[in-house]
Amino acid sequence: MTKEEYVEGKIKAGHILHENDGVWWETTRKGYCKPAVKYEIVRPRAAKPAFAKRIIGYNHRVEHMNQASGYWQPFLMKEEGINSWSLDNLSSGNRRRRIRKGLRNCTVEVVKDIHQYKEDISRILKSTAIRNGHGFPPEYYDMEKKEWWEVIEKVALYTEFWCAFSEGKLIAYICLHVMGERVVVDGVKSDTDFLSNCPIDAILHGIMTSLKERGGIKEMWYGGKSSRKTLDDYKESYGFEVVKVPYTIRLGAGLIKYPKFMGRNLTDK
Repeated sequence: MTKEEYVEGKIKAGHILHENDGVWWETTRKGYCKPAVKYEIVRPRAAKPAFAKRIIGYNHRVEHMNQASGYWQPFLMKEEGINSWSLDNLSSGNRRRRIRKGLRNCTVEVVKDIHQYKEDISRILKSTAIRNGHGFPPEYYDMEKKEWWEVIEKVALYTEFWCAFSEGKLIAYICLHVMGERVVVDGVKSDTDFLSNCPIDAILHGIMTSLKERGGIKEMWYGGKSSRKTLDDYKESYGFEVVKVPYTIRLGAGLIKYPKFMGRNLTDK
């Protein structure tokens, strides 16, 4: 989807967005904003949210570290890596084997209408909650409860749902936010009972193959550096690298620059 379609989807989903100085801004809490298109570079002072929307302040990505208050540490793959990506070029033999296993055991497709898979998504989210042991408890995702499903419906308005199927069931999915020339991997969920089928590997193979065919994708982001080395190793096995992404914070309607000596080194999950 285009950047404009992504923004339109977020607005339809109820996100509070407005355009000012040629940039779409999202209100993350009353009086505070960030760019609605994640990781969009904004030149310092060249653009800012509307005054009434930035009473507390705002933040955005900048191009150079000397402009920054701090930095995020996400995993990134640039255009060259996306265009040259292939199963055979991966340095990890184990990753290649797991991808091939996933492709044997799973069928991958982009689901346009998620409503027919509500029961499967409920099962996947419950399984993930039990496996991870944090966030909402498994019962939060009961079929009769509407809060979690409303979130899924809203996300579907501005994301591609990449899904893996096995034995006639939806067993895993990834939400891929496509914002013109930038894509962000989000919402990676899978059913514990089918982990041995390697569904996420199958989905990521499908995504990477699709991005090469689309062309024009300059940046792909996949979560942030974590305390779990195995998770970081997994992303690196696909060719993603941790980078420092400089950002700046301005407070008090944008009149006060957040002091560099207080700058935070953040992990953008």
